[in-house]
Amino acid sequence: MALGLPADESLLGRSSCEAAMIALLDRAPDLDAVFVASDLMVAQGAPATLERAGRRAPEGVAAGGFDDSPAALPRCRS
Repeated sequence: MALGLPADESLLGRSSCEAAMIALLDRAPDLDAVFVASDLMVAQGAPATLERAGRRAPEGVAAGGFDDSPAALPRCRS
């Protein structure tokens, strides 16, 4: 809880990541990189949505998060 506000866990799941990726691709269909809230979102939501749109991560679109989650292995860490 930051600033006295409760965290909205619904914004951190796969479905919210997929919805955000769809909206982002609508606005910037030629994007070549995305940075998301967590490595787990990179490992699950972003690649699946990109692939459905005919794009591939990491070959065509670089994707990264910031929390170094073990759940992102092996797809997202180098």
